[in-house]
Amino acid sequence: MIRINTGGAGEGRMEEIIKDHVDPVAKEALRIWLEQCACGHRSVDESGKAYLEKRDGLIKNKTIEIDIGSSFPRLFGPDIASRILEVIREAYNG
Repeated sequence: MIRINTGGAGEGRMEEIIKDHVDPVAKEALRIWLEQCACGHRSVDESGKAYLEKRDGLIKNKTIEIDIGSSFPRLFGPDIASRILEVIREAYNG
């Protein structure tokens, strides 16, 4: 959490807030993520791998069905949306 006292809203104040407050916090959060998540080494046994694969598959399928599946028919119409969703499902599950 970060709390920023914005004070008076003057000319250039937004740039100052970003430079002095948001930028350092964002860089630190990115550093932590890179060190501990993206570039860190984590050993997972076979049962853990199976669990992660099942979890990731469930998330992918739910994302397709709920997030994409609900908005694509409005954007493209039902016929085109179902064709697009089928291709996405094949790509994720294939």
